[in-house]
Amino acid sequence: RADASMLAIAEGLDNGTIPAQFMCLVGDQIYADATAGLTDSLSPIERIRSATLRAFNAAGFRKVTSRLPTYMTLDDHEIENEWSLDRLEFRPGHEGKQAKAERLRDAAMGYFKAYQWMHSPCNGRAPNGFDYSFDAIGSRFYALDTRSQRRRFDRPQVCDPAQLTALNEWLASGKGVDSDALHVITMGSVLAPGLHAFDTGGSVPHPAADNWQLAPEQRRQVLEAVAACSARHVVLLSGDYHCSAVSVLRFYRANGELFKTAYAIVVPPLYAPFPAINAHPKDVMEKETVKLGEGCMVEIETEAWYGQGY
Repeated sequence: RADASMLAIAEGLDNGTIPAQFMCLVGDQIYADATAGLTDSLSPIERIRSATLRAFNAAGFRKVTSRLPTYMTLDDHEIENEWSLDRLEFRPGHEGKQAKAERLRDAAMGYFKAYQWMHSPCNGRAPNGFDYSFDAIGSRFYALDTRSQRRRFDRPQVCDPAQLTALNEWLASGKGVDSDALHVITMGSVLAPGLHAFDTGGSVPHPAADNWQLAPEQRRQVLEAVAACSARHVVLLSGDYHCSAVSVLRFYRANGELFKTAYAIVVPPLYAPFPAINAHPKDVMEKETVKLGEGCMVEIETEAWYGQGY
């Protein structure tokens, strides 16, 4: 059970083997669609309430979160699998289906705000989305909401453009004494590494992707912001794949000069009982090149491991 992983963490906190300052949970804290509708209530409120209470009332979760500040961000299973704003749009004559989709969205966002968002600093600079930032010992963190403003069609986006502007401003605000601090950007969706199944050469959106390969232009914008910021130590932290991966991001100028190195970490799930839906390490791109502006580029080199739980 997922709770067994949390109980193991709580034991580590008690005996000192896990000397943590805080905990970050990067999406899918609940599975509102765990049975894919087979045994779910027809009421989205009942369905999401049940999943939320089951997860947050678990003994292990309560033990850990009573000991550690916990920072959470949103992903799809807080609503439903691979959710995006497109699921709220229906042709004329389908008002009933649209109203049902809006009820699901509203219920999911309501429970997310009450059980997850309210525990964050709630200091996001963008008007849309659930972004926030906080500082810790020797480090700065930015939680980027990559789900609530997502669109798959027309002009695909993982975030609202204003969110990326705010992220850029946060990265730029670390000049001076904070340049040596570890800068961590947490997000539900994986920016790096990409998956072979969605590889289009780096510039064409893949509409079936549920990572940043859905919106390669926005992916490039984030990578350019990382390249341009004064922070020397930047890590992109995400989950979602149901495997583990560590990527080294090497940034090169047009003349081939290496001018920056950053890292991306995909953390394994605390609980993943169905191996068939987990990403296999072979699905993860070992090497990838993304072209940036002014002739620059970033090479992403990745090592991945199979991971089915904590």
